Amino acid sequence: MAAQSPPKPITLTQTAAILRNVVKVGFIAIILMMVGRVFFTSLIAYIKSLTPPKQLPPTVGFKQLPKLPFPVQPNVPKSYTLETVGGQLPSFGDRAKVFFMPTAQASLTAVDRAKKKASGLGYLFEPEIIDSRMYRWTLTSPLLATLQMDILTGTFTISTNWSAHPELLTKKQTISSTTLIERVKSTLQQANSLSADVSTGPARTKLVKTIGGQLTEADSLSDADFLEVDLYRKPVDEKYSSVTARGKQGPVHALVASDGTILEMIQNVYPVEYQIVETYPLLSPDLAWKTLSAGAGYVAQKGTSDTATIRTMSLAYFEPDEETPYYRPVYVFESKEGFVGMVDAIDPIWIQK
Repeated sequence: MAAQSPPKPITLTQTAAILRNVVKVGFIAIILMMVGRVFFTSLIAYIKSLTPPKQLPPTVGFKQLPKLPFPVQPNVPKSYTLETVGGQLPSFGDRAKVFFMPTAQASLTAVDRAKKKASGLGYLFEPEIIDSRMYRWTLTSPLLATLQMDILTGTFTISTNWSAHPELLTKKQTISSTTLIERVKSTLQQANSLSADVSTGPARTKLVKTIGGQLTEADSLSDADFLEVDLYRKPVDEKYSSVTARGKQGPVHALVASDGTILEMIQNVYPVEYQIVETYPLLSPDLAWKTLSAGAGYVAQKGTSDTATIRTMSLAYFEPDEETPYYRPVYVFESKEGFVGMVDAIDPIWIQK
């Protein structure tokens, strides 16, 4: 039997060719893997889009909610018309957040805290006791001024007899609105009455003038006597602002003279526990509009016309004038003539009768 010849050794040229083929195959495999991954990822996303996961129902953890404490409304329009863009109402989804608002508790230190707050506002004398919760402080200089405070909640109002001082009207607005906003905030800080959500929230200013002792909006800086300053909470989810029973007026509202003197102030901010939150189903915008047009909504500002021609609808959070257990949404309807109306945005099945 003839002996087999030994295999021929692989040459460098053959080795290089094999390596090139291996690299080509590996490169093609990597490309196929990448393309395949993108394809299958897209396919899975497409399948999921055809069968989206079922959304859980609203949590409604607070159970039924009390009715909103809307004040009595003396003046309402005689009729309503809807003239939004395209005659359509916006959509706000099927649910909204409701936050817990703790109520103030009686405390042995409440009077001392109230006196310290009043001192921060410049009221150093002993107060007059109106009842178990309401105290009143008085100043006689430079203006006759009154501070009235709920010693449990710390909410307060300041009023002066500015209308009896015509010299205030000769001093036209020269200080910037930004400076006067900071003046209001610093006044609240001195009294430890500037909450974090108001400190970081938006502010609005309006030039006003006095006619016959009544305030009305001024057309220009040269025509203005005073400046109104409104402070609001930071919007919920960075898009839902707050409203009060007076419409666009903020829970902190001040009338400020050109020299920075605060002539009037309302601080009506109650604490909100943003970490204690539930979701509730919303009343549909169509039903909200029917509620308003049927005269069952709340009118915060009647405006200048007996017919409320609604141009815009929005969702906002209502700032109550009194303690209430929840910070919750309302639908807000507005016209160009100054009308502002509201309807509770929560589905009525979750509102106490």
